[in-house]
Amino acid sequence: MFPPTVDNESGVNRVEFYLDCVLKVSDNTPPYVWTWSTPSFFKHTLKAVAYDKAENHDSDEVTVWRFL
Repeated sequence: MFPPTVDNESGVNRVEFYLDCVLKVSDNTPPYVWTWSTPSFFKHTLKAVAYDKAENHDSDEVTVWRFL
């Protein structure tokens, strides 16, 4: 599970979740969570991009090793 912490005065519109630069899900319902359930054994980059209602955005990413 990859749950980012998002907050914005104008309201969060959606959060997009990327795995190695590939969009996996766009979630517009809190708590904005993506569950990574596919097996993998390698280093990956997870990225979350949060958009507000004005389409302003901010992102954060983390590099992880997955052993499943």
